[in-house]
Amino acid sequence: MEDGRDFWWHDVVDPQSATHRYRPMPAEHPLFLLYTSGTTPVVDTWSQTETGSHAIRPLWRYKPLKAGSAQQPVDGIAVAIVDEQGEEVPNGEEGFLVITHPWPSMLRGVWGDEGRFYRAYFKQFANKGYYATGDRAKRDEDGDIWILGRADDVINVAGHRLSTAGIESVIGSAYDVAETAVIGVPNESKGEVVVAYVVVRGRSNHLLEGREDAEKLAADLKDSVSQQISPIAKPARIYFVGDLPRTRSGKIMRRVVRALETDKPLGGLSTLVDPGIVDRIRDERANRGAF
Repeated sequence: MEDGRDFWWHDVVDPQSATHRYRPMPAEHPLFLLYTSGTTPVVDTWSQTETGSHAIRPLWRYKPLKAGSAQQPVDGIAVAIVDEQGEEVPNGEEGFLVITHPWPSMLRGVWGDEGRFYRAYFKQFANKGYYATGDRAKRDEDGDIWILGRADDVINVAGHRLSTAGIESVIGSAYDVAETAVIGVPNESKGEVVVAYVVVRGRSNHLLEGREDAEKLAADLKDSVSQQISPIAKPARIYFVGDLPRTRSGKIMRRVVRALETDKPLGGLSTLVDPGIVDRIRDERANRGAF
């Protein structure tokens, strides 16, 4: 306990996962709270390869940080949050994040395929001329922007549109959980149901040794989602796995998880950092089953 700190790095980070790869950190994570409340800020920013620079980021020296919010667009970039018709939605409502005007570092096209450039980025809101980021977001009462996840990462359960990022945030905030991937799976009566693949922290692996402990952990996670979001968002099934399929940059490949769950073709796996993860997940599903 030195320099006034109340806990050490290894108290909040699983030592088995202390590799230098990208991992999402929930706004409730102790490290995030520590550094956003002190003199060394950790800030949320939003950008894409296509934007060429940060597009939304906090002015942390001049405005208090909000853990989890990227806050405001940088000078020279104009953004809006719109509905399916391209009309701006009120503060507090979720919508599509768009960039409304050209900006200095924007992409200029797709090499050898200008048609794809239009289809991927401008076709959705062609009547407005907006650049479609493919992300969903909302503004709070102060007008600050909160990124909610990819627009295609939305699950439709009995007519209710649910954000996978929101469900993952609730499950990922649990003490015993290191990481999770949430997907929507077709269901005859509800359209889709929520299914979660969960990686527990190394210190909590003992919970998976017995069926009873694993069932209790799964029940607790489902209850948390039900209470914090909605009973409709509660996962129908939870699988506990050792790791998730990811790219070399650390991005979870949810299409692979979805393909495993629905017995569909896996598609290209060349970007997987560990191709063997697919067979290991299959074995874990077969041996441990769902909860």
